[in-house]
Amino acid sequence: GQFGLNPSQRQAVLTTLHSKNGSITAVNGPPGTGKTTLLKSVIASQWVNAALKGATAMPPLILGVSTNNQAVTN
Repeated sequence: GQFGLNPSQRQAVLTTLHSKNGSITAVNGPPGTGKTTLLKSVIASQWVNAALKGATAMPPLILGVSTNNQAVTN
């Protein structure tokens, strides 16, 4: 799309989608580097995967934290 993921973002999405239950992935970087775009892609992918698996599947718990309130809101 208009705001596609760059190679390092795509790698982070793949790493997250193939991670084991209970694993933690940290995403950090300076403002404007696409962290929110990356996280939205991960969350959307997890929900789609859960929907494709059926009604009993639940997407994983995703905790978004930041020292910046606007980042958490986004």
